[in-house]
Amino acid sequence: MNEQEELSKLFNSTKELGEKGEEWLFEQYRIYLKMIDSLNERRATANSFFLSISTGLLTALGVLFNLVTTITTNSGWVIVGSISGILFSYTWLRTVKSYRQLSSGKWKIITEIEKRLPLSLHGIEWKILGEGKNKSLYKPLTDVEKAVPLIFLGIFAVLIIISIGRAYLPFP
Repeated sequence: MNEQEELSKLFNSTKELGEKGEEWLFEQYRIYLKMIDSLNERRATANSFFLSISTGLLTALGVLFNLVTTITTNSGWVIVGSISGILFSYTWLRTVKSYRQLSSGKWKIITEIEKRLPLSLHGIEWKILGEGKNKSLYKPLTDVEKAVPLIFLGIFAVLIIISIGRAYLPFP
Protein backbone atom coordinates (compact mmCIF):
# COMPACT_ATOMS: atom_id res chain seq x y z
CA MET A 1 0.00 0.00 0.00
CA ASN A 2 1.11 3.51 -0.64
CA GLU A 3 1.29 6.36 1.84
CA GLN A 4 -1.98 8.00 0.79
CA GLU A 5 -3.90 4.75 1.23
CA GLU A 6 -2.45 4.38 4.71
CA LEU A 7 -3.34 7.97 5.63
CA SER A 8 -6.90 7.39 4.42
CA LYS A 9 -7.22 4.75 7.16
CA LEU A 10 -6.43 7.31 9.85
CA PHE A 11 -10.08 7.88 10.70
CA ASN A 12 -12.05 4.81 11.70
CA SER A 13 -15.28 6.19 10.34
CA THR A 14 -16.44 8.52 7.60
CA LYS A 15 -19.42 9.56 9.72
CA GLU A 16 -19.62 12.97 11.31
CA LEU A 17 -17.94 12.96 14.67
CA GLY A 18 -20.52 14.86 16.64
CA GLU A 19 -19.75 17.04 19.63
CA LYS A 20 -18.18 14.31 21.78
CA GLY A 21 -16.22 12.91 18.82
CA GLU A 22 -14.77 16.33 18.08
CA GLU A 23 -13.59 16.57 21.68
CA TRP A 24 -11.94 13.16 21.37
CA LEU A 25 -10.34 14.13 18.08
CA PHE A 26 -8.93 17.31 19.56
CA GLU A 27 -7.67 15.44 22.64
CA GLN A 28 -5.93 12.83 20.47
CA TYR A 29 -4.43 15.66 18.42
CA ARG A 30 -3.06 17.29 21.58
CA ILE A 31 -1.59 13.98 22.78
CA TYR A 32 -0.02 13.36 19.40
CA LEU A 33 1.59 16.80 19.41
CA LYS A 34 3.08 15.96 22.83
CA MET A 35 4.47 12.76 21.31
CA ILE A 36 6.18 14.84 18.65
CA ASP A 37 7.66 17.09 21.35
CA SER A 38 8.88 13.99 23.17
CA LEU A 39 10.44 12.66 19.95
CA ASN A 40 12.22 15.99 19.46
CA GLU A 41 13.56 15.85 23.03
CA ARG A 42 14.88 12.31 22.46
CA ARG A 43 16.42 13.48 19.19
CA ALA A 44 18.23 16.34 20.96
CA THR A 45 19.42 13.97 23.70
CA ALA A 46 20.74 11.51 21.11
CA ASN A 47 22.59 14.29 19.30
CA SER A 48 24.11 15.49 22.60
CA PHE A 49 25.23 11.93 23.39
CA PHE A 50 26.87 11.46 19.98
CA LEU A 51 28.49 14.91 20.14
CA SER A 52 29.90 14.28 23.63
CA ILE A 53 31.34 10.87 22.76
CA SER A 54 32.78 12.09 19.44
CA THR A 55 34.36 15.14 21.07
CA GLY A 56 35.79 13.00 23.87
CA LEU A 57 37.21 10.46 21.43
CA LEU A 58 38.71 13.19 19.28
CA THR A 59 40.28 14.81 22.35
CA ALA A 60 41.73 11.47 23.51
CA LEU A 61 43.13 10.79 20.04
CA GLY A 62 44.66 14.27 19.90
CA VAL A 63 46.38 13.75 23.24
CA LEU A 64 47.55 10.29 22.21
CA PHE A 65 48.77 11.62 18.89
CA ASN A 66 50.98 14.20 20.62
CA LEU A 67 52.08 12.43 23.83
CA VAL A 68 53.22 8.99 22.80
CA THR A 69 56.79 9.03 21.54
CA THR A 70 56.80 5.68 19.73
CA ILE A 71 55.48 6.67 16.33
CA THR A 72 54.27 3.23 15.20
CA THR A 73 52.45 2.50 18.49
CA ASN A 74 50.99 5.99 18.54
CA SER A 75 49.84 5.72 14.94
CA GLY A 76 48.31 2.28 15.47
CA TRP A 77 46.14 3.41 18.35
CA VAL A 78 45.20 6.64 16.60
CA ILE A 79 44.20 4.66 13.50
CA VAL A 80 42.11 2.19 15.53
CA GLY A 81 40.50 5.03 17.48
CA SER A 82 39.80 6.97 14.28
CA ILE A 83 38.18 3.94 12.65
CA SER A 84 35.99 3.67 15.74
CA GLY A 85 35.16 7.36 15.36
CA ILE A 86 34.21 6.86 11.72
CA LEU A 87 31.91 3.96 12.61
CA PHE A 88 30.41 6.01 15.44
CA SER A 89 29.85 8.98 13.10
CA TYR A 90 28.12 6.67 10.62
CA THR A 91 25.85 5.39 13.38
CA TRP A 92 25.10 9.00 14.29
CA LEU A 93 24.15 9.77 10.67
CA ARG A 94 21.82 6.73 10.59
CA THR A 95 20.22 7.86 13.86
CA VAL A 96 19.59 11.35 12.47
CA LYS A 97 18.00 9.81 9.38
CA SER A 98 15.79 7.57 11.50
CA TYR A 99 14.57 10.49 13.60
CA ARG A 100 13.86 12.44 10.42
CA GLN A 101 11.74 9.58 9.07
CA LEU A 102 9.80 9.26 12.33
CA SER A 103 9.22 12.99 12.50
CA SER A 104 8.13 13.18 8.86
CA GLY A 105 5.55 10.43 9.38
CA LYS A 106 4.16 12.10 12.48
CA TRP A 107 3.78 15.47 10.72
CA LYS A 108 1.92 13.82 7.85
CA ILE A 109 -0.55 12.40 10.36
CA ILE A 110 -0.91 15.82 12.03
CA THR A 111 -1.70 17.33 8.62
CA GLU A 112 -4.46 14.73 8.08
CA ILE A 113 -5.95 15.34 11.53
CA GLU A 114 -5.96 19.09 10.90
CA LYS A 115 -8.28 18.53 7.94
CA ARG A 116 -10.98 17.79 10.53
CA LEU A 117 -10.10 20.66 12.87
CA PRO A 118 -11.17 24.30 12.56
CA LEU A 119 -7.57 25.47 12.00
CA SER A 120 -4.82 23.88 9.95
CA LEU A 121 -1.87 25.45 11.75
CA HIS A 122 0.84 23.04 10.68
CA GLY A 123 -0.52 22.66 7.15
CA ILE A 124 -0.54 26.42 6.53
CA GLU A 125 2.84 26.94 8.21
CA TRP A 126 4.30 24.21 5.98
CA LYS A 127 2.91 25.91 2.86
CA ILE A 128 4.26 29.31 3.99
CA LEU A 129 7.68 27.69 4.37
CA GLY A 130 7.51 26.35 0.82
CA GLU A 131 6.97 22.74 1.97
CA GLY A 132 10.71 22.40 2.47
CA LYS A 133 11.46 22.88 -1.23
CA ASN A 134 12.81 26.44 -0.99
CA LYS A 135 15.93 26.48 1.21
CA SER A 136 15.75 30.28 1.59
CA LEU A 137 12.35 29.91 3.31
CA TYR A 138 13.15 26.82 5.34
CA LYS A 139 16.26 24.73 5.82
CA PRO A 140 15.40 21.44 7.52
CA LEU A 141 17.10 20.91 10.86
CA THR A 142 18.13 17.47 9.67
CA ASP A 143 20.42 19.07 7.07
CA VAL A 144 22.26 20.83 9.88
CA GLU A 145 22.18 17.72 12.09
CA LYS A 146 23.78 15.61 9.35
CA ALA A 147 26.62 18.11 8.85
CA VAL A 148 28.07 17.64 12.34
CA PRO A 149 28.73 13.86 12.15
CA LEU A 150 30.05 14.34 8.61
CA ILE A 151 32.57 16.88 9.95
CA PHE A 152 33.67 14.42 12.64
CA LEU A 153 33.88 11.65 10.05
CA GLY A 154 36.17 13.85 7.97
CA ILE A 155 38.38 14.72 10.93
CA PHE A 156 38.75 11.04 11.87
CA ALA A 157 39.63 10.20 8.24
CA VAL A 158 42.28 12.94 8.18
CA LEU A 159 43.73 11.59 11.44
CA ILE A 160 44.09 8.17 9.82
CA ILE A 161 45.87 9.65 6.81
CA ILE A 162 48.22 11.72 8.96
CA SER A 163 48.93 8.75 11.25
CA ILE A 164 49.77 6.48 8.34
CA GLY A 165 51.99 9.16 6.84
CA ARG A 166 53.66 9.77 10.19
CA ALA A 167 54.34 6.07 10.72
CA TYR A 168 55.57 5.13 7.28
CA LEU A 169 56.98 8.24 5.65
CA PRO A 170 60.33 9.64 6.75
CA PHE A 171 60.11 13.08 8.32
CA PRO A 172 63.16 15.24 8.96
